[in-house]
Amino acid sequence: MSAGSTAAQSPSRASSATRWFADRGVKVKILAAVALGCLVAVIVGVLGIRSLGEVAGHGHDIYQENTRQLASVGRMQASFLTLRLDARAAPLELTRARSQAAIDTMNADYTAFTKTLDDFLAMQPDEDYVALAGDLRTAGAKYIDIQRTVLAPLALAGDRAGWIDANTAQVSPIGKSMMATLDKLVAAESAEAAHSDQQGRDTYHSQVVVAVVLLVVGIALALGLGYLVANAIARNARRVQSTTDALAAGDLNASAGLTSNDELGRMGASLDAALGRIREVMSTVVQNADALAGSAEELSATSAQIASSAEDTSRQSAVATATA
Repeated sequence: MSAGSTAAQSPSRASSATRWFADRGVKVKILAAVALGCLVAVIVGVLGIRSLGEVAGHGHDIYQENTRQLASVGRMQASFLTLRLDARAAPLELTRARSQAAIDTMNADYTAFTKTLDDFLAMQPDEDYVALAGDLRTAGAKYIDIQRTVLAPLALAGDRAGWIDANTAQVSPIGKSMMATLDKLVAAESAEAAHSDQQGRDTYHSQVVVAVVLLVVGIALALGLGYLVANAIARNARRVQSTTDALAAGDLNASAGLTSNDELGRMGASLDAALGRIREVMSTVVQNADALAGSAEELSATSAQIASSAEDTSRQSAVATATA
């Protein structure tokens, strides 16, 4: 099919659609304009509810995946710091019993640390976080093992110098490594929380833009449709009024000329039909008047002939009477 035929069909389809809408009732046209505005309002409302749900979902994700996990990492940090402080308290005690009590407290602290680690893993974090938690568990086990097998005996023996040397050489590097891992967890959780927050804000801004565009387009369409409907109704009403004014002035040749199939179109068609019928009747009346005028002339001529004949008869009667 050629481009010319396609271009020719497009106006035809548009004309058919315009004609179809023009044939709808006035009530349907007005309700269509109102329904279009309502549809836009519903779409914008649904999108608004959807965007609120997405923002709420992002907020829930921040709480579930970031805030709670970040708090758990914070508890791990606090627990490990407490563990390190209590471990250092053992060699500083003045009696063996008090050093043993400090060691027992250190063991309890390690149990609390592993509990916070288990709680963190129970939140089902991402694989990267699971790997970091595994590193913490391995390093923590090595840390407490050295504390129990190397540093605790030195503390109980009161060998502070030996304890310091062993702690500096064996334990401090592990502790620093664990603190660095905990800091990395905190930084990662904070970054993910910031990313989720940014996603929520991006969703909000994008939905605002979509809602504003839909509102503008929908209002423009509703106003455009309303204007077309009101203009068509007013134009057709003016044409009907013009026809009735011409009829009141005695002009029987006026015509509304409406072709739509709505109420105004049917009213205009009825008015045109009535005017046509009046013209037919008036034409018949004129024809009958002309025929009646011809008959009257014929009757007048006949009457004249009768009168003339009567006059002749009268004269003849007078002549006859005079002769007799």
